[in-house]
Amino acid sequence: MFDDLTLEAWVRRLDEDRIRYDYDMTTVLELHEALHRVFGDVPNEAIIPGEQRLSQYLSQRGFPHRKKDELSRAAGTYIENPPPPDAYEYRYYTNESLVLFSGATILMADAVKLGDVYVHIDETAIPGMASAILKVLNRKLPPELKLKVAPKNWKADFVQIMPLHDLSLTSSYDSVKTQLWETVRAQIRKEASAAASTVWKEDQDPVLHPQVVHKSVSTVDDSLFVLGRVMSPGKIDKTRSQLNDGRVTKGDITTAEDVEKAAHWWAANSPRFSLGHVMLGGKPMGDEDIKMVENTIHRGPDWPLPDGRVISAGDWLAGARVFSDEAKEAFLSGKANAWSIGAKMAYEVMEVEDTSLA
Repeated sequence: MFDDLTLEAWVRRLDEDRIRYDYDMTTVLELHEALHRVFGDVPNEAIIPGEQRLSQYLSQRGFPHRKKDELSRAAGTYIENPPPPDAYEYRYYTNESLVLFSGATILMADAVKLGDVYVHIDETAIPGMASAILKVLNRKLPPELKLKVAPKNWKADFVQIMPLHDLSLTSSYDSVKTQLWETVRAQIRKEASAAASTVWKEDQDPVLHPQVVHKSVSTVDDSLFVLGRVMSPGKIDKTRSQLNDGRVTKGDITTAEDVEKAAHWWAANSPRFSLGHVMLGGKPMGDEDIKMVENTIHRGPDWPLPDGRVISAGDWLAGARVFSDEAKEAFLSGKANAWSIGAKMAYEVMEVEDTSLA
C-alpha cells in the first residue's frame, strides 16, 4: 500500500501530528511494516525520525519493536529481547478481511423452462445456516419474487448457474477473553467434526448391500466395535449414475490399486465418520461418538462369513469403536449397516461382466 511512495511522500506521511491524530492503529502498523520493507536494509536519514515516532506510538499501545534490521539499529529502536507477543498483537497484524472463493450460495434456474429460481446453500461450508440465509435473501427481494432452496429431486436438462456469495472472513472486534482450554478444545472438536466429510460422491449416494462384517460389545468401556467392508476391487457396487446422454449406469467398479489408494488416503487425511452422508442430511460424528481403530486391505486368504458372504484379497476393511448411544443404536438396530465412502472420482464408462457384490 505504501511501498511506492517517494522519499518526500514518506517524510510527509511520518509527520508527528499525522501519526498522532490522523492514523488509526491499523494504518500505523501498515506504515511501519512498509517502512521496514523499503528502508530496512538501506536506511535513509530523512525517515529515521519517522521510524522513531512510529515505534514509540506502537510501544505505548503494547506493540514492542520487533524489527532487527539496519533501520532499527540506525534509529535506536532495536530491542535485543522484546517481550513475547499476546493474542491482541497477532489480531492486529492479521486484521485484513479474506474472501474464500467457495460458492457458498448459488442461484440456479432451468435454462429452457423459465420459472422458479432456486438457491443452493453449501451446508458443508456454512452448516445450519440455510434457513436464516434464505430469509435474509427473500427480505431483499420485491414481494412478487421469492427464492426457494432447490429440492433434492429437482432436475433440468440445462441449468443456469450464477454464484451469489463467497465466504468472507472479516475482523472481529470482541475483546480478549480467557477460557479453560478444555472448553475451547471441545468447541474446536465439534466444529472439526461438522466439516469432517471432506470428499463426497459426485453423482449420488451409493446404495450398497449391508457390509458390516462383525459387531461386538467391549466389556471394558461398553463401546461397540464394528468392522465392515468399505470397497471391493473388481466388483460392481450398487451406485446408480445418470450420464449426460441419459443412460443410467448399473454400478461402479474399481481397481485394486484405486481401492488401496483410497484406504490409505482416508486413514492419513480424514478418518472421520457420519451417520449418513453429510451433504445428504447425515449427521457428523466426532471422536467421542465413533473412532476409527482399524483400517486395512485384506491380503487373503478368503474369509468366509457366517451369512455366506466372503471377504476376499484386496477388500478394504474399516473398524471403529462406537461410543455414543445414538451411534450405537443406529448400528444395533440395523439402521446403519454399511460403510459408504464419499469421493469425487474420474471414471470411464465400461461394459463389463456382472460381478455385483453379494
